[in-house]
Amino acid sequence: MINKVATILVTGVCAIGGMTHPVEAKMVRIEVERTTPYAGGRTFGEAGAFERLEGTVFMEVDPHDPRNAVIVNLDRAPRNAEGRVEFSAPFVLIRPVDVARGNGKLLYGINNRGNAIEIPFQTFPQLAPSALDAWADGGIEPPRSNYPDVSDGTLATVAEAAKTFPAIPGVTFPTVVNELWALDYGPTFGPEGGRITMLPPARGARYQVLVPTTDRDGHDLAGIRTVDIAVPVGTNTGWNLRPPGPRGQDLCGLSGSFIPFARTQADRLASGDPRASLAERYGDHQGFVDAVRRAAERSVQNRLLLEEDARVIAAMAEASDILR
Repeated sequence: MINKVATILVTGVCAIGGMTHPVEAKMVRIEVERTTPYAGGRTFGEAGAFERLEGTVFMEVDPHDPRNAVIVNLDRAPRNAEGRVEFSAPFVLIRPVDVARGNGKLLYGINNRGNAIEIPFQTFPQLAPSALDAWADGGIEPPRSNYPDVSDGTLATVAEAAKTFPAIPGVTFPTVVNELWALDYGPTFGPEGGRITMLPPARGARYQVLVPTTDRDGHDLAGIRTVDIAVPVGTNTGWNLRPPGPRGQDLCGLSGSFIPFARTQADRLASGDPRASLAERYGDHQGFVDAVRRAAERSVQNRLLLEEDARVIAAMAEASDILR
C-alpha cells in the first residue's frame, strides 16, 4: 500500500485523543519543520520515492458544540478571540516526493500517547486498506467478515472451548480469563465520558466472557484463515500461560504461543501428540510448498491477499527448511 497511499501519524492530541464518540475539531494550520527521505530514498512502484515530513498541526474546537461535551474540562480551557479552544499536536506525514504520482488517498492514524506508530500492514492486513478504498470509491463490498459466534458453536465458555483443544503433551488450555465488570466511576461519568469522582470504581454486574473454539490442531475455527493457519507447521494460539510459581497459569499479557508439529508420525506417536505430523500432512518439502501456494491463491481469489504478497509467501515457503 505504501506505493499508493500517503500515511499521516498524529501523536499527543491533547483534547480529542482516545475518544470513542465523535468530536468536532477544526484544523487551522500545519507547520512543516523537517523533511527527510523515507527509507533511504528507496522507490516504491509507480509512486517513486517517498519523503517524511515532521511538524506541528494546529487545531481548535468549539466549546459550545454538544459533540465536544465529552472532552473533560473543556469548559475551563482558555478561549481565543473567536471563543474557541486552541490546541496542537506533532505529526508525521509520509508521502510521494512527486505528489502527482500518488492516488490522492491518506491513511490516517492517531495515537492517544506513545510513539508515532501505525499498524504494520503486511501480507493479510495490507489488503484491508485496498478493500476499504474500493468500497469507498467504487461501492465494491469488502470481503465477508468471519468472527466467532455462539449460534454456530465457534464461541463458547472457557470450559466448553477447552474440550475442543487437542491434548498436546505439556500444554494446558487456560482455565481463567480476564473478567469484565460493569464499573461505576461516579455520577458525573457516563457512557460518553465526564468527570471521574470514584476511584477505584464500584463493581456492578459481571459480563460473561466467551472465547473461540478450536479445530483439531488447536486453531480458532472462526476468523480469517491466513496461509500460515491454512497450511500450518504448528499450533498458533492467542494466549500464553505463565510458568509455575507466582501467578502460575495466569495469562501472559499480549503474548501468544507457537507449538510446532512433530516431523514424522513416529515422532508424534512417541510423544503422544494427537496432531498430524508434517510428513503426514505434506509428504515432503515440495508438498508443503504446493499447499502454501494453493492456500495463497485461494486467499487472493477471496480478496484477502494481494497477488504480490502471495508471491512473497510462496517464495518464503520454497526457501524454508520444512521437510528438507
